[in-house]
Order: sequence, then structure tokens, then C-alpha cells
Amino acid sequence: MLCTKEVASILGCTTRNVARLVTIGKLKPIHRHNRFFLFDEKEVLTFKSIRDGKQ
Repeated sequence: MLCTKEVASILGCTTRNVARLVTIGKLKPIHRHNRFFLFDEKEVLTFKSIRDGKQ
């Protein structure tokens, strides 16, 4: 599992942008906490490859 900060680092964006991606439904966290999200690493890497056009 990856926290919001780790996902932001992988995607090359801010934690605020990761939260926005969750809000608009582009990323789905495994767990939502008041201050952070937890994500499945495989899903994050899949999202990144699709976003970067490397599918």
C-alpha cells in the first residue's frame, strides 16, 4: 500500500493533485482517512502508464 505522498512522488505531482484525482474519480484509494488516502501500488502504476500513454 502507498500513502498519498508516495503516490504524488510516483506521479510527479503534489498531494493536492492526488486528492483532486480521487475526487474526480481517476484514482481509487483502498482506504480513505481524514488526512490521507492509501492506494494499491498496482493501480497507481497502471494509472501512470495510461496517463503517460505507455499502455
